Amino acid sequence: MAGVFKSLDKSDIRLTPFRAYKQWSDNISYCDYSPSLPPIKSPLYASFASSSSGYRLVVADNDGFSFLDYTSEDLPSIYDDVYSPNDPSTGLVSVSSGSSDNLFSLTTSRLHYIPNGDYTNIVLFTQDSNARFRDVTVGIDTSTFRWIAVSDFVNGSSYIYRYKTDGGILSSQSSPYILKKVNGQHVVDGVNSNYWALGRNFIGTYLVGFNSASLALTQQIYLSNLSSFDDIKQLVYVKARGHYCLVGSDLYFVDLTTSVVTLVQQNIASIINESNIHTISTNGTIYINLNFDGQTLTYKQVDANNHIGYNTITSTVINSKRVIGILAGNVFITYDIVNDILSDPKHLDGSTNLVGLVSSRRNITSIFGYGPNKLVDLTCNPDDFTLYKGDYSITSSYLEIDPLEISFDQGNIPITRQEPLTADDKYQRIVHRSIDHLFYRDYVTNNKATFGGGNINYQRRELNDIVKVLSLPQKKYGEEIQQGSVIVDVFRGTISQSLTLVDDLYGNLLISGSVAGTQVTSSNVVGRWHFNNGYKYYGKGPVGFEQEVGDGYWPMKATYNNVVFGSMSTAPDYLGASAYFSANNTSSIVISPSLFAKYKQTYNFENSDFSIFFTIKPEYPTVNYEFANIIAKEGPVEDIFIDINGNIGSSPVGTNFPYKVKLCVSGSNQGKLYFERSSGFQASQVVTSIPLAANTKYNVAVTKAGSTMRIFIGTSQRGIGTDITSTGTYESKACSNESNIYVGANYNNENRFNGYLDNLKLYNLALSTSDLQYLQNTQGIGDRYVGNVFYKQGMIVITDPMANEIDILSASCRGTQTIYETEVSCTIGGGEFNHSSNPTLQEYEPVSDQFVFRPFVSSSDFKPYITTIGLYNDRGDLLVVGKLGQPIRTPDNTDTTFIIRYDK
Repeated sequence: MAGVFKSLDKSDIRLTPFRAYKQWSDNISYCDYSPSLPPIKSPLYASFASSSSGYRLVVADNDGFSFLDYTSEDLPSIYDDVYSPNDPSTGLVSVSSGSSDNLFSLTTSRLHYIPNGDYTNIVLFTQDSNARFRDVTVGIDTSTFRWIAVSDFVNGSSYIYRYKTDGGILSSQSSPYILKKVNGQHVVDGVNSNYWALGRNFIGTYLVGFNSASLALTQQIYLSNLSSFDDIKQLVYVKARGHYCLVGSDLYFVDLTTSVVTLVQQNIASIINESNIHTISTNGTIYINLNFDGQTLTYKQVDANNHIGYNTITSTVINSKRVIGILAGNVFITYDIVNDILSDPKHLDGSTNLVGLVSSRRNITSIFGYGPNKLVDLTCNPDDFTLYKGDYSITSSYLEIDPLEISFDQGNIPITRQEPLTADDKYQRIVHRSIDHLFYRDYVTNNKATFGGGNINYQRRELNDIVKVLSLPQKKYGEEIQQGSVIVDVFRGTISQSLTLVDDLYGNLLISGSVAGTQVTSSNVVGRWHFNNGYKYYGKGPVGFEQEVGDGYWPMKATYNNVVFGSMSTAPDYLGASAYFSANNTSSIVISPSLFAKYKQTYNFENSDFSIFFTIKPEYPTVNYEFANIIAKEGPVEDIFIDINGNIGSSPVGTNFPYKVKLCVSGSNQGKLYFERSSGFQASQVVTSIPLAANTKYNVAVTKAGSTMRIFIGTSQRGIGTDITSTGTYESKACSNESNIYVGANYNNENRFNGYLDNLKLYNLALSTSDLQYLQNTQGIGDRYVGNVFYKQGMIVITDPMANEIDILSASCRGTQTIYETEVSCTIGGGEFNHSSNPTLQEYEPVSDQFVFRPFVSSSDFKPYITTIGLYNDRGDLLVVGKLGQPIRTPDNTDTTFIIRYDK
């Protein structure tokens, strides 16, 4: 480099941090075993087929079929043990599928037809009491006709039937070959119009052709002298020219025109047939796009030998994204043909015991492994978002274990029965417990003991019985997920609703988009009880416990007495667990705002505006009282005092109360709501104009705005009245007391309510019509919260009750990484660097025999321009080169500083 040099000291060098971001938008890897999969004792068949709802996965064992209606991630509709062939002596021995949902199933003497996947309509196709059927295979002809071959080992032959798509037999023929069901399709050759199949006689293995109309044998091409019927593996058709046949571990190419048979490959374990032919060798070598023109064999070779090791290849399959799945013992690998990516091997737990793979060629990208009593998604990519499902699973598989016992752990009890697992063999209940323990359990009471950060004033954390966790590898999210960058697209199939979930910068995961009405800010919520954690008590009957709740001005203790937790509605909703009150169980909730009396004043509202909101589903059994208490701050309180002699005494406080909401449960006004306030001397009351029907869900709000009291049902005003008269300072606070808040019964556990309550909230303002509209549109919840984002852990957690019914379609976020730059200040003083050692500025002078500067260089008008700056170490090694955007001329009278930055 031509130029001049100047030394730098340490003060010229410093580190500057800045944050870099990268967008990640990935597929979702599903890591759950299918829920409630029926027992598959000894799987012999699994296949995808079209169905009215999307796709149907059929799994069969010797006892019968299980049909699983499949849409995307979950398998919610399962029909088990639907096969009843009226053949009690033997079970299924073979199953084969035609187009769509058509299935043929075989016992040793009977063939049954299941048209269009209608498992309620199993038809006897044919039977032979003297036969010993072992195999059934279905071939494809046209949209109207099919053919089927049934192998008979007693007679050493096969029966071939030509039939209509509705199952009716058109013609039949006996073949002197035992035809074998294989993985590839039995096809019709376009030139000869023949059916083709692989079969055996007493001599050896043949490729057999027979006329598509008469079913008469037309061509028999000898392949091999292998002795076992099980040596016949696969048959695939290539264009209109010939077939590839896998017999034993030898791959043959058969030219149908010349009947020439060529052995093209040996030691082959499987053929995969899609738009091209791919083969898998017994040692794990993958041959892509195999082609044989009669003389030359071409392919692309992918070596997966080290992945397979010494394991025997069990099953292979290809999905709709042209990803090949290979199961070899307890090792699973994939090869992505399009992107030329061979995955790392997934070593399955020895107890997995998968026997085969299955996938769909259309839309469904997952590759499933099936085995005894399980079906598992094997295509979890650790570089993608991985979806884990956590389920509290209150119905324990371990009858001797109490699911509420916190000492329960996966490792310290015997495994006696199976419960839902994730793909890495973790119990879904353990996933739920781990999420609860790390992020949710102590968030309110001991914020520092929980992970995930978060400001308790801005971040909500509520956990339900089902949770879905999207986890991103740290190598992708870096230091943390960028706040405000999360986007998750989901679909609620139960109500055909597409939703987009986003984060709000505070770690809350919200439903995106506008909701009609106005959301009340959290600072106006004095107290809130959603009963979300009630899922822990599903099926436990009446329970009692204490809970600290912090959703309000001050910590509150809620004491639950004989409350039952269940679902308020069978229809899809966001409520989750709701509290059920029963007069027979003496159910109630006592809310203690604080041990300090002055804090209790907060919930009196001191005659300021306020609102109470709740969701109710009442019941009206016969009772011997007129009114049931919904919520009231009314109860016995003793005022502690010291008399003139220094003795401590107490006296009861009056019967004034700031609010009471009660429901008429008997008499002519049954179903009407009452909103009351009392100062001890005056009382005000508002009554609804219409009753609440039994077993019907309502959102109810009572408000006090100035001197007006109102009751709203939904968004409609159903009652209005005037508040008590207030004159003077004392009277303005006369409704206040130091009582607890009682829900479901009064302070002495009388006037008990029957029915469900949820979404109980206290506000320090009067709800407007717009506020009520928002509450109504969010089913009384009052916000769009559905979960949390834990930025530093790279986790997106959906905790809302809808988690159990959504399909997660896509997810994206931005990862964050702090990058440190080295910043070097290079200062040039006035008059410095005004010369150049560029060789082009010199010329040779013969007299002195040396190079000298040209005359114009010594002129005062000559000023060089700076274009490049280099940094060198003490040894003169060039370390950094900085290029200027444009040449800069240095002035004579001022200093010039250049800043050079490079990543540390």
